[in-house]
Amino acid sequence: MMRKPGEGTVLLLLVAGFTLWGIAFVQLYTFQAIGCRLGWDGIGIAGAFTLQRAVLVLSFILWLAAHLALWQWLRGREEMGAQEGDTLHRAAADLAVAAFGAAVFCFFAVFWLSPCL
Repeated sequence: MMRKPGEGTVLLLLVAGFTLWGIAFVQLYTFQAIGCRLGWDGIGIAGAFTLQRAVLVLSFILWLAAHLALWQWLRGREEMGAQEGDTLHRAAADLAVAAFGAAVFCFFAVFWLSPCL
């Protein structure tokens, strides 16, 4: 039995969204720990807005943009796969949306929670 070219890549696409979420999770918490260690929470930029919060908020926004770019790319692949009736492309795009929602839910607190105790 021969596999079609690119058949195995669909399985990788299924986990792409939550893989991106996992990388974002590690990066945000790494920046949080580094910022606390280096005292970024004490460097004010504008009022109570500190360097630590600026780095975390900027990272959060960039990761959301990456999630949206991944979703857009997967939607394009889904449309190509729809010609062949392949539902795995749609599932990959739907899982990317779920990963975006998880990112918003988990990381939105960078706007108000104290980064360092």
